[in-house]
Amino acid sequence: MELTYKPQLQIGPICLGMSRADARQILGRQWTEFKKNEFSQSTTDAYDELGIYIYYDVHDIVKGVETFPESKLAINGLQLFGKGLREISVLLGGLGFQSEETSSGINFLNGSLRFYAPDYDENADAKVESIYVVFP
Repeated sequence: MELTYKPQLQIGPICLGMSRADARQILGRQWTEFKKNEFSQSTTDAYDELGIYIYYDVHDIVKGVETFPESKLAINGLQLFGKGLREISVLLGGLGFQSEETSSGINFLNGSLRFYAPDYDENADAKVESIYVVFP
């Protein structure tokens, strides 16, 4: 599945304000429901075959989507998995996206688009392992 990103509104078929039931119906695939950690107030749906996790608030409304390489996420037509964070920063910076560095990656759009690379604090060219999209 190839996902496209519309800032703060949509990632693939998943959009702002969507319910868990609607997300499950649209994706129509096998999912695994789990708690991300002991502090989670709601469960997460993992669609491993599609390379996405969907996070929900306590009312079962989508609050974020984490993507992995299998998702083939494209942002403004750019495939970003397999690229290093420094290259991503340059590519998205050229499109006008402002970046903010963190200890584990780079955030864009005031933190609503987060690129995670666990080795980033040691290597600015670390490869992206996941991209997290936050819905406001």
